[in-house]
Amino acid sequence: MDLIHKRLVARGARGILGLGKLFKMMDEERSGTLDVERFIKGIKEYKLNIEESEIKEVFKQFDTSRSSKINYATFLRTIRVSIISILTIVGRNESIQKGFSR
Repeated sequence: MDLIHKRLVARGARGILGLGKLFKMMDEERSGTLDVERFIKGIKEYKLNIEESEIKEVFKQFDTSRSSKINYATFLRTIRVSIISILTIVGRNESIQKGFSR
């Protein structure tokens, strides 16, 4: 999941929004879920350049009910919170570094 974080952070705020829109379009049944094939297709279409094996591992982490489907809103929310945490930590580190460089 770290690689997905890094790739989405590199795209900025639009990274998660764009992925969310793509997942929503792929959800033809309007169920709010994606199976592993659609999830892989979405990640690949979004050109995150992540190996299929790693995408499957991320899918498994989110398929907690073992239904072979994930709720993509929950996935995106979790990714968003993780990215915000990373950016907060990075921001703190930059502030600390600035404080020591004075």
